[in-house]
Amino acid sequence: MTNIKSLITISSLLVLSIFSIISSGCNSGYRCVKKEFRHSFKNETNSDSLIHFDGYYYRSDYNANGNFLMFYKNGLAAYRCLNNFAYDSIRLNRTAQPCGLWGTYSMSGDTIKARYTGHGTFMVPYGPFEMHFLIRDKEHFEVIYDKEICYPEGSSQPVHFVATYTPSDKLPRYQDCWLLKEKWFWKNENDWKMFMDNTKGEK
Repeated sequence: MTNIKSLITISSLLVLSIFSIISSGCNSGYRCVKKEFRHSFKNETNSDSLIHFDGYYYRSDYNANGNFLMFYKNGLAAYRCLNNFAYDSIRLNRTAQPCGLWGTYSMSGDTIKARYTGHGTFMVPYGPFEMHFLIRDKEHFEVIYDKEICYPEGSSQPVHFVATYTPSDKLPRYQDCWLLKEKWFWKNENDWKMFMDNTKGEK
C-alpha cells in the first residue's frame, strides 16, 4: 500500500512539474510578444500605391488553402490565412479563425517589413517572427528576410517564396485580429478605447 501511495505522489509531482514548465514557457512567450509588439499598431491609413488591399497574396511555393497573406490599409498584416474560410454559424457573414498569424507592417523604400505572431495558449506557443518582402511589382512580393523574434536561435529554417496577388471580395475582417483587444498593442490608447466600444455590441 505504501508503494502505491509513493507512486501516486511521484506521479503527481511529475505532472505538476510538467505543468509548471509548460505554463512558464507560455508566460515567457506572452511577455516577449507584449514587449516586441508594444505600441506597434499606429492605426494609420496606408495609401501606398505598391500594395493591393482588395485581395490576398499567396505563396508560390505552397499554393494551398491556409497559406495566404493580407495587408490592410490601417497597418495590420495577416499571414497563414484561409481562402475558403469557414463562416461562423452563430455570427452570420463572419469568419471563424480566418488567420493564424497577425501583426503589423511598415514600408521602407521597395521593402515591406512585417512582424507576425500567433495567439498562443496554454499548449500552443506564440511563435512571433519578422519577414521582409521585396516589392518586385504590385502583384509580386519576394521574401528576402525571415527570422524568429523571441527565439532567434531556434532550429526552424528560413523560408523563401514569392507572394502573388489575387483579387478577392471575401477577405477576413481586420476586426478579428486578437491583438486589437490588447491595449498595449495600440500606440494611441484612445483608438483602442474606441475600437473596444465599437465591438461591445458584437456577439
